[in-house]
Amino acid sequence: MPSAPHKRQPQRRVLEELLAASGPALVEPTPLDPAPLDPAPAPAPAAGRAAPVAPPPAATSRLSIHLPPAVLDRARDTVYHLPGFTLSGLVAAALTRELDRLEQQRGEPFPARGGPLRTGRPIR
Repeated sequence: MPSAPHKRQPQRRVLEELLAASGPALVEPTPLDPAPLDPAPAPAPAAGRAAPVAPPPAATSRLSIHLPPAVLDRARDTVYHLPGFTLSGLVAAALTRELDRLEQQRGEPFPARGGPLRTGRPIR
């Protein structure tokens, strides 16, 4: 017996709920089209600040993280209901938004690492 079709939730409400903890503005999904052939030049850095070095849009790195199952399920549900959105795109948008918020709160970008990150379980 075929199952009943599921009812899709409005796109914006699901994404807003997921990103509500990050702030009031909504992050729109990035189109999955390939990068333009001639990207626009990056804006000049503010006086006294070095321009952040960003990899080209096509370059990615792999990261394995542990998330609470409820958070991961919400993220997967959100991506399922948003055409053109990927789990990686959602994570990148949310992480970028949080990093921007932390840098704004600090008043400047964090300096580059002086060494490797600490690994293992934190000592309490």
